[in-house]
Amino acid sequence: MNQTQTTTAQIERVGAVADFAPSFDDLLISEDPELMREALLQWLAANAAAAEASFVYQAWLKAGGEPALIRESLVRWLGANAHAKSACYVHSAWLEATGDVELVREPIRSWLAEHGALASGATYVYQAWLQAGGDPEFVREPIGDWLSANATKLYAAYVFQGWLNNGGEPALVRDSLRSWLRVHGESPCAGYVRRAWIEEHCDREYHSMRVPADAPVVQLVMRAAQRVGTKVETVTIGGGSDANVYNKHDITSVNLGTGMRDIHTVNEWIDLPDFYRSAEIVLECVKERAAA
Repeated sequence: MNQTQTTTAQIERVGAVADFAPSFDDLLISEDPELMREALLQWLAANAAAAEASFVYQAWLKAGGEPALIRESLVRWLGANAHAKSACYVHSAWLEATGDVELVREPIRSWLAEHGALASGATYVYQAWLQAGGDPEFVREPIGDWLSANATKLYAAYVFQGWLNNGGEPALVRDSLRSWLRVHGESPCAGYVRRAWIEEHCDREYHSMRVPADAPVVQLVMRAAQRVGTKVETVTIGGGSDANVYNKHDITSVNLGTGMRDIHTVNEWIDLPDFYRSAEIVLECVKERAAA
C-alpha cells in the first residue's frame, strides 16, 4: 500500500465525527495536505481555539496547505492563546507561509510583552517577521535586547541578515555584528552576513540592464547593419558600461561591438575591418534618425 492510500484509509477510519488531530507527519506523508481538508475542517469546527490546535496550524502551513482554509479558525486560536508559549511557532509558520504580517501583528506584540525578547522561540518570530517584509521598527527594541544577550550565538546570523535585508537601521546591529564576526568570521554563513552589511551600506552605481531584441534602438541598429551588408546578433554579456547608467535613467541604450579581442588583458587588440563596419553602422543609425 502506498503512502497516499495509507493516509486516505486513515481519514476513512476516523470518520466525520471522530476526534481527529492531523500531525505534521500525517501531512508530510500524504504529500498533499488537501487529502486532509474535510477531516481537518471538521476537527477545527470543534477545536479551533484548543491549545493543542497550534500543532495542527503549524503542520498545515508548513506542509503547504491553503492558508485561507484555516484563517478564521486561526484568528480564534490567537485570540484565546495570545500568551501561550507555543504561539510564537504559529506566528512564524503563518508569516513564512503567507507573508501576511497584519494578522499576527498584535498577537506578536502581546506574546513579546508576556514572554520577553529573550524567550525561547523569539528568534523564529524575528526572522519570519523580517523575511515577510514586516516593519523593522516593530521588532527593533526586542531584537536589540536579544542581541545584547546573544550577539555571539551562531544563529544570530539570521537575525542580522533579516534586519539588514529588510532595511533595518545598521547602527542597531553594528557592535553585535562585530562581536559575532570575531567569533564566526570564518563560518560558511559569515559571507551572507557580510554581504547583507555591505549592501545596506553601498550606494549602487551600476545596475544590471536587459534590453529586449524588439526594442526600438536594437531594431534601429539591425536595420542600419542590414543596409551596410553586415550581420549583427544580439548577445547577453557581463561587465558594465555607460549604457547601464543610461538605462537606469530610462534612456534605452545598447552596446555595439567594435571588433575588440582579448579585452582587459595584456594581449588586447582590435580587428580594424570590424571597427570600420561598426562606424558605418553608427553612421547609418544617425542618418535614419536625422531623416525621421
